[in-house]
Amino acid sequence: MNHIDSVKDYKKNTSTLNYLTKEEQTLIKAEVFAQLATKQQKKKLKKQHK
Repeated sequence: MNHIDSVKDYKKNTSTLNYLTKEEQTLIKAEVFAQLATKQQKKKLKKQHK
């Protein structure tokens, strides 16, 4: 699965998820948002260390 850097990329990629079942879409969306949250936490931590 490719990494998604922004909500815009996420929305673009959701169109490719339409062939999946609703359960699969929900799991993938949850994973994507978890990745986004993790990235943002890392950015915040980097800013705090400066």
